[in-house]
Amino acid sequence: MMRKPRSLVLLRRQAPMKLELEKEFFCGLNLSNIDSSSWTIDKKTVRMDYARMMIAGLFFSTALDIRSTKKQKTLIIGMGAGVINSYLTTIPDLPLDVTAVDNDPLMEIIGKKWFHLKETPLHHVIIQDGVQFVKVAARRGQKYDGIIIDVSHNRLGPLICPTVEFLENEVVRNLAKVLTERGVIIVNVATLRQFFHEANTVNVPFIHFFPVIKRIIRCWVMT
Repeated sequence: MMRKPRSLVLLRRQAPMKLELEKEFFCGLNLSNIDSSSWTIDKKTVRMDYARMMIAGLFFSTALDIRSTKKQKTLIIGMGAGVINSYLTTIPDLPLDVTAVDNDPLMEIIGKKWFHLKETPLHHVIIQDGVQFVKVAARRGQKYDGIIIDVSHNRLGPLICPTVEFLENEVVRNLAKVLTERGVIIVNVATLRQFFHEANTVNVPFIHFFPVIKRIIRCWVMT
């Protein structure tokens, strides 16, 4: 039987999580409970469309099997507040090992303080440059079934996401090395509307390492 080739899914995108609060709670707000850092977060709800699409992409691409009882591994580069990785760790009866990497230590602080980000034996948060993490992982022979790239510049430009470092041939080669044979890389692509054509440049370095590239067009950043 022919094995499905490794593939790359490109996403273009347009309150990340929901608070577990009853209506009566809002009516009873006072000085003792006004601190929102103590409110409970519903990690099973993801508000952002693009984040939902990236999560769904891991499964409809068959990179991850929702019915599997074997441990599967996912790598997220660009954790932010931890919305995607937190959701993945809430899926019941799914032994999913999730590693989230971000180069900004402030993201871990925000995630743990405001979004109840919690590490477990199957949920790892690593503060490190994503390019360096992948380089070391490739050298060590580490493998992941699904990889999400969600790293962006902190300023507006023709191509906002991903950052240019993740379009370098050496980096893409290392990404291919750490992906399992049937694995999938999902890349979030964001551009300004007038530079929509810039999204096509993301394909170029990946073509040499991934036989299958699929694009899902959602929306783009408006000026």
